[in-house]
Amino acid sequence: MRDTRSADPDRILPDEILPAELCAALFAPLPRRDQRRRGMDYLYGLLTATGRKSIRNIAGVIGGPAAEQSLHHFVCDSTWDWMPVRQALAEYVIGVAPPQAWVVRPVLIPKAGEHSVGVDRRFFPGLGQVGTAQLAMGVWLASEQLCSPVNWRLHLPDAWLDDRRRRSRAAIPEGAAADTPSGCAVNAFLDLSAWDMPVRPVVLDARELDVHVLARGLGDAGVPLLARIDGEQQLCLPGLTRALSARQIMSAARHTRRRVEVPDTDSGRHTRLVATASVVAPHRHDGGAASRLPQGSHTETPYPGAAPAGAVQSGVVRPRSARPGGVPVSRSAGTADAGGPDRELLLMGISGIGEARPGELWLTNLNTPDLTALVRLTRLLRLVDEDFADVSDDVGMRDFTGRSFSGWHRHTTLASAACAVSILTERDRTAAHGSPAFPPGAGCDGTTEQVA
Repeated sequence: MRDTRSADPDRILPDEILPAELCAALFAPLPRRDQRRRGMDYLYGLLTATGRKSIRNIAGVIGGPAAEQSLHHFVCDSTWDWMPVRQALAEYVIGVAPPQAWVVRPVLIPKAGEHSVGVDRRFFPGLGQVGTAQLAMGVWLASEQLCSPVNWRLHLPDAWLDDRRRRSRAAIPEGAAADTPSGCAVNAFLDLSAWDMPVRPVVLDARELDVHVLARGLGDAGVPLLARIDGEQQLCLPGLTRALSARQIMSAARHTRRRVEVPDTDSGRHTRLVATASVVAPHRHDGGAASRLPQGSHTETPYPGAAPAGAVQSGVVRPRSARPGGVPVSRSAGTADAGGPDRELLLMGISGIGEARPGELWLTNLNTPDLTALVRLTRLLRLVDEDFADVSDDVGMRDFTGRSFSGWHRHTTLASAACAVSILTERDRTAAHGSPAFPPGAGCDGTTEQVA
């Protein structure tokens, strides 16, 4: 990258903020030297440009109009495959901060117009209203020390896939297939199946998604799942056919509550009450269509470099126990078994001391007696939300202004790398001034106390 200190003596140079080891690993998959240089330029701009991280603003800290043209070509029109870059990012982050789980999180990207790829009228849960937006599913490597996004999948509505003119303008690959938001969430994770990543549970908020699609899509692949669900989610008790709401089941299971102590940044320990019950998903009467991934999503390759959606290869989904540091995955009692619609799941209700009802309901196929570990995993969802607000938006994760499918994916790939740089830099700075908020292994002994 060019050194422009003589033109701007106050400018922070790339070598001062870009870790050489990370950049070497990240851009090694790019075949050409000029692509690697442009990747460094773009990453530097995401970390230093002020305001919206558009290509124009990024070019402003690199070299002006000439740089804008070359960066635009690098992101929107070049041929480099973003999946190997994402894999390199994931491998690097795992090497410096082993994860406790994978967190899958939906991200709404508000748009003013109708030309950005995948844009549609969508519901914003936080606002309680409908707006124009893209919907993406991100996959985070997550632990109590660090959360960093490593993969993305853009939801493409039928209106985009069925319109040849819109497909052509956005350069959507021919292999891209229709998907529901729930199927998109499943496939965002299964895209990683060829990367040989460590086995860890997938944690996600399923209150706005189809739990049947998630449980079947991930369960059939042998993936450990921990999903937050709505209180009205319909479930069955083993051996019974009548469906009850998750809230009703938890009310009847109140006598199973146990005290669970988990680490807390303020008081050192935080007490939660956890009730559990074995459940199964009720049978669907729609021919099974709603309890499996949408037609085509198991066989189509959505873009170059991605594994076929639903493909179970080596790595994250191979059926074995988790590596050291993760929650053990047991195949006994069918709770993590890939087969059969009647697999047993664990329903878990979490409440605070003095609360009459659980404030959170979770469903998992993990067969572990360690309620402390499960409760700690649920907290990763909040940590990812906080990191997204504090870091991802700051480095321009939702700021891509182009209209192409490949341009969006390349921008989010480089923005994910910028997240990692920012988070790792802050982690190192914090470590230099004291110990981490949650010491590794603290409170994971599985000790619980039953309460009345």
